[in-house]
Amino acid sequence: MIRRTVGVLREQWFIVAMLAAIALAHAAPEFGRSGGPLRPELVVRKLGLFIIFWTAGLNIRASQLAAAAAKVRVHLLVALTSLAAVPAAVFWLLRPLLAVGLSAAAAASAGGAVPAPHPSPAAASPHAVPAATVAGQAAPQEWIAALGNGLLVLACLPSPVGSSLILTRACAGNEATSIFNSTLGSLLGIVATPALVFVFLGHAGSVPFIQTLTSLGSTVLVPLLAGQVSRLVIERIRPSLLSLPFSQLSSFVLLGIIYSTFCDAFYVPPAGSAAALAKRSANLPLAALAVLEATLVGLHLMCLLLVRQVGEHILGIERADNVAAMFSAAQKSLTLGIPMVNVLFGDRPDFAVVVLPLLMYHPTQILLDSMLTGALRAWVLADRRSSTKTK
Repeated sequence: MIRRTVGVLREQWFIVAMLAAIALAHAAPEFGRSGGPLRPELVVRKLGLFIIFWTAGLNIRASQLAAAAAKVRVHLLVALTSLAAVPAAVFWLLRPLLAVGLSAAAAASAGGAVPAPHPSPAAASPHAVPAATVAGQAAPQEWIAALGNGLLVLACLPSPVGSSLILTRACAGNEATSIFNSTLGSLLGIVATPALVFVFLGHAGSVPFIQTLTSLGSTVLVPLLAGQVSRLVIERIRPSLLSLPFSQLSSFVLLGIIYSTFCDAFYVPPAGSAAALAKRSANLPLAALAVLEATLVGLHLMCLLLVRQVGEHILGIERADNVAAMFSAAQKSLTLGIPMVNVLFGDRPDFAVVVLPLLMYHPTQILLDSMLTGALRAWVLADRRSSTKTK
């Protein structure tokens, strides 16, 4: 019995470590929060991302990256899902359903009926200032509309460049495909995200082009090239070193990301500070937060399932590429999202409410995808074994 338990723990060590990281974040969030003593914004998000893409460059041959670039079907699947199907589904389906669910939650909290706001150009305008406030917080119809706007901006974002690669690697997926799609998604997002927000919300925003390119270069290209150079050097000096499990480092980086993300979520700022006032302005009824979280979980799982089914059964994409496409299409970039929401909604008093879907989606996507890595890895490896037997 003990041996079997130890075996399960070894097999599922990442899930156990993830739960421990979340528990530690809940117990002492001030240590791992942004700006805290551990400085996760430097150690995890900068050094950690460098390690992720350095190990990717170390493990991937240049020919594999070139082959990944030629997989047009995968790239089209990711781009059309992330920047077309998801925004359209949120605008025409999930946003109205969210409004109905939030109205019911508000009514249950207030003890009376609260009509769902009817989406209209005026109501959806990013600069429409709430007409009524209660104790410094927007009235129910206003924060329902604000959450709907935030959900729509979230849907228009591309995938992040770090976490999707870590998860693809954990699932034995094609890392080169993940790198290519994450980078391509960020570049497309510079133009596509403001354009989509303009189409759906009727107001134009902008994303700093040079700053985004510089960030991509320092975050992705520099460590990737450093990894490629390291590979060439090691191949000449001691090739056996390449068999070391460098890729396992990314699992520990992901645990650091999970820990720091939940520290930010659990941290309560000092009373009277600007951060405390912002959090208080987003202090919505618990039932409303539950409805929003259920919507975000449903959106993420729907996107994963859509890409998996279309990729496998319609486009005939290999599972190693398909799992990379799943994460690249379903995940949304917090790095690009926060500046975009700031541009569009920064001068509104309900800004903290508008940005809430993005802030909640970030830990949700990391937690859900981390829990799915075991099943998806088995799915990818089964396909690989089947292909080997066929050959």
